[in-house]
Amino acid sequence: MSMSFRPMAGFQTFNIGSNGPEDILALNDGSLVTGNDTGQILRIEPDLETVGVIAQIGGRGLGLDLLPDGRLVVCNAMLGLQAVDMATGEVELLVGTIDGEPLKFCNNAAVAKDGTIYFSSSTTRHGIEGSTKDIVEGRKTGRLFRRNPDGSVDTVLADISFANGVALSPAEDFVLVNSTGEYGIHRVWLTGDKAGQNDMFATNLPGFPDNLSVGSDGLVWCALVTPVTPALKQIERLPGWLRFILAKLPEPKSTQPAQAAYCAAFDWDGTMVHGLEDTSGAFSFTTCAREHKGRVYLGSLHGSNIAYFEL
Repeated sequence: MSMSFRPMAGFQTFNIGSNGPEDILALNDGSLVTGNDTGQILRIEPDLETVGVIAQIGGRGLGLDLLPDGRLVVCNAMLGLQAVDMATGEVELLVGTIDGEPLKFCNNAAVAKDGTIYFSSSTTRHGIEGSTKDIVEGRKTGRLFRRNPDGSVDTVLADISFANGVALSPAEDFVLVNSTGEYGIHRVWLTGDKAGQNDMFATNLPGFPDNLSVGSDGLVWCALVTPVTPALKQIERLPGWLRFILAKLPEPKSTQPAQAAYCAAFDWDGTMVHGLEDTSGAFSFTTCAREHKGRVYLGSLHGSNIAYFEL
């Protein structure tokens, strides 16, 4: 990706037996939780071989986090924000519509200590099957929402070019949300003198950012789907009408994701601490990077593998 990216040490992959582990949650007992494209939520035991079904949520599960009551928060791309009891498999719909409009593409979430859920809606115009169209067309219909403990929902930030990963600072004084289409990370201040203001936490990332997560190392980890190439940058310079037509055409080879894995980690002041890559071709289209006790797990929207490496 760039000279500053170093190889992922001890890079491994393992097959989960179903397609599309887009986000991964690491639990305290060493097991992993992920979703697949058939609407199942899966638990992978610490041996990384035994896979069981926790729940069937319908739709397509993407971003995952934990609620204070121990339930799983699931961003269901097709149905909205859900809570899943991991012991019983019971599923509760927390947010299905906002202002009477269905949530078209619920993507990633971060939960505050009081149970407030910050979650992204990538686009108001397309479902997951048309996920890149807003980016190609240069539309900014992504939003960051907050679901309060009383069930009410507020808009935290609007007009985002494909709103994606979400993370809360350790002090919960600001929230981050990725803009995949602008390869940057927005920051919205929640408390203090700047409360309600927003700025950029990171800009000109070398790749398109997907999910965000806070590692056990205290850093904020960012999955990078693919490098920002000259061909992809050229699309930005085209007039809107031409971008609209391009969005309807099959993707040319020059703009397809690289057959490689990338991720980065940041300090809370926006400094990039780690830039890591695996160019073996064993794993690609990285949508999740989740650090847990010195190991980083990678998820992908495509394929049946989860990858990991040691820091």
